[in-house]
Amino acid sequence: MKLVAAPLNIANNGKFEGDLFERKSFGVSLSNIIKNSTDPLVIGLDGSWGEGKTTFVKMWQGLLTDEGLPSIYIDAFANDHTDDAFMVVASAITDYASLKLPTPIIKELIDKTKKVGAQLFSWGTKIAIKALTLGVIKGSDIDDLKSISKDVSDSFSNTAENLIKEKLISHKDDLESIQSFKDFLSTLPSLLAGREDGPPLTLIIDELDRCRPSFAVEILEKVKHLFSVENITFVLVMNKKQLEESIKFTYGPNIDAHTYLQKFLTLEATLPKRLQEQHNDIRIYCESLYTRHDLPSGLDTNFIRFTSGLANHLNLSLRQIEKVFANITLSLSSFSSPSQSTAPILILICTIKSIRPDLFVRIVKSELTFTQLREEINFIHKNKTDHYLIVMMLWAEYCLMPDAEFDKLPPDHELVRLGQSMWGDHRDGILTRHVKSLTNFSIR
Repeated sequence: MKLVAAPLNIANNGKFEGDLFERKSFGVSLSNIIKNSTDPLVIGLDGSWGEGKTTFVKMWQGLLTDEGLPSIYIDAFANDHTDDAFMVVASAITDYASLKLPTPIIKELIDKTKKVGAQLFSWGTKIAIKALTLGVIKGSDIDDLKSISKDVSDSFSNTAENLIKEKLISHKDDLESIQSFKDFLSTLPSLLAGREDGPPLTLIIDELDRCRPSFAVEILEKVKHLFSVENITFVLVMNKKQLEESIKFTYGPNIDAHTYLQKFLTLEATLPKRLQEQHNDIRIYCESLYTRHDLPSGLDTNFIRFTSGLANHLNLSLRQIEKVFANITLSLSSFSSPSQSTAPILILICTIKSIRPDLFVRIVKSELTFTQLREEINFIHKNKTDHYLIVMMLWAEYCLMPDAEFDKLPPDHELVRLGQSMWGDHRDGILTRHVKSLTNFSIR
């Protein structure tokens, strides 16, 4: 068994090898939208946390390459230690272009980028976006402008002071610098292709939902105001709900975050999910994890049905399911023989440990009744049609029922019959065995 699941093989060849969720057709449609448009597209690719967004865009980038569409991948989370979102994006473009274009063109790109970067540095983020992209400074911003010259380092102080004086008189030169940068940026795709009708350049900015709120919002604003030009497409990979929370965190709870976000997006796309009863994403992913953790083949013929049934009921993300399987492997690894496990209760305990540690603590302390558990996970027996979920809950009731109550059950009760099928294994022993295997260890 493997505590850490073997990684998925993500091939950079456009064939979507290892495409568990059959998302290639969605990727092809997304590519066609980009190929058939010269507009300055900013596409928001929305997907819940842990739903495989990064895996998809890395496979999709291979498809772009196969179709002759240049692309750049940027991990926003890996760069949110900096406060300069402009340089994160600009550096990625410059690095990519340096591998494809002759030195004189790269020098021109770097010079134009440095000039804009210096202006943004001198003015500070708050004023720079207003002054350089809108050409407007309000009277209320004057104090901010005056304070900037005191805050910059000595080596930049003279330049900053001169720039501030210029801005208070006229914004013409700065606006021309920004426009010159944007005009040159829009020619990059044709330069990369060596022809006027070259395909657009696509920048994929991933992990926005994991960034510091202020940095995520700054990425949005810089992309829109400084990089959004013809022949350049941005795909912002995000959890839309989380990004709206970042906007509220940055600008206050009273802002209409949904409307604000719409200002930056040309169109929205949603990562597809298969939700049908049998061939759904959760079932497929459980099968994959079972294999990648190298779990014993003789655990239970219905192991996947139990796991996927509970995961579907609780609407777990793929990332959460990964943690459940890691805990299952951890629990089994602590036994001298995996065959000692009882699949339904093992899966239930490992799932609770993974997503509801507060409930797990109550089980450890023998403070959780079956009725309370059923309420906490929103399980109502009469409304459920998933046979395997019902069986799992039967196991939970069997293990959590107090002895005094269990002893009063008639001989033909289903819980009594379940106990008889255990060949004398006491109810407390079944529960305790799995709880103990997880109490002193945690998967991170």
